[in-house]
Parts: sequence; structure tokens; C-alpha cells
Amino acid sequence: MQWKSSNLARLKENPGTAVDLYAALPRASYWVLLEPGSEAQLSSASFLSYPSKDVGELPVFTSDKLPLFFRLKEQSGAAAAQIDGVSLFKRLLDVIESGKLELAINPGSPDGIRLTRAMLLSALAYSNGEPSAR
Repeated sequence: MQWKSSNLARLKENPGTAVDLYAALPRASYWVLLEPGSEAQLSSASFLSYPSKDVGELPVFTSDKLPLFFRLKEQSGAAAAQIDGVSLFKRLLDVIESGKLELAINPGSPDGIRLTRAMLLSALAYSNGEPSAR
């Protein structure tokens, strides 16, 4: 199953679809905003983040055509890169800290969602086919 924005809409309607979402998230590719000059190596990339009302957010987008992606890129002067979900989620395990800085997928969109570190770990477990995740 490919990740689609409709997966997030279904999750809001029926929380039982979380299993499908966890399996689909790592299969997608995401557009990220990076500090200029840090985009050469994912292992040392510096990601754009910003404060939100209750926690910091590190935004990623499923399309580079979304209005907030374009606005953040223009305002910050950040470099843009497209990264596969598994590689991105593994890298973000070193960056995301639940309650302090969380992953925001498609922020500002009706289908946007915020993920904690535990949710990233669950998504990666599903991508590896680990029995404990099923």
C-alpha cells in the first residue's frame, strides 16, 4: 500500500486504521527543508524546525507543491531534498524528541499529522516486517 494523504484522513475518521498508516509511512518519500550546505550527507544534515504552540515541529512534506513547503523554503532560504521514508525516519531517530521536537507531516494541511519518536519507531518496525509490530 502506498502512502496517500487519504490515509491520514481515514485515520482521523477511524483510529483503527493506524496500523495501515504505520505500514505506509516509511514507503513514501518526503520533501525536507535543510540548512543550506548541509544537504550533501543525510547523516549530517541539519533540518529546518520551528516552535509550535506546545512543541517544536520538524516539517516534512509529501509534495513540494504544498503552499507551506514553498513559503517555508522561500522565507528560510533552506535547501530542499527528497528523501525516502525509511532513510529519513532512521536519521530522525537522532533528532526527534517526544514532547520537545516532533515530526510534522504536511503541517498546515487538512491531512497533516504529527509523529512522536515512538511512532517513528513503530513505523520503522512495520517497514522491517518485525512480528512485534503486527
